[in-house]
Amino acid sequence: MVSQANDDAETGQAVSIDFLMASGETFTVQDFVDGGSVDEALRRLGDELASHLGTSQVRRFPYWEGEEFFFDAVRMDQVSAFSISLSAEEVDEEAEV
Repeated sequence: MVSQANDDAETGQAVSIDFLMASGETFTVQDFVDGGSVDEALRRLGDELASHLGTSQVRRFPYWEGEEFFFDAVRMDQVSAFSISLSAEEVDEEAEV
C-alpha cells in the first residue's frame, strides 16, 4: 500500500502525516499511498498507524522531497495522536484542474 521509492512516488498520492508526541513535540513526515480511491488509501494508512499506537513498533518513512531524500522513523509508543492530509503540492495541483 505505501510506496517508498522515488519512482513509486510519481504514481502514488503524496500525503503529509503530522505526529503529536507524548512529550508535546510535533513533527511532520511525508508518505505516499496508492491503490483504490484516495479516501480508501488514507483510511488504510490511518488504520495501519492507529493499530501500532502504544506499541514498540518503529514506523519508517523514506521519501523524496524535490531532489532531497529523507528518512524519518517514529516510535509508535511515543505518539499521542496523528493527522493525515494530502500534501500541499497535491492539493495545489487538484485545485488547478
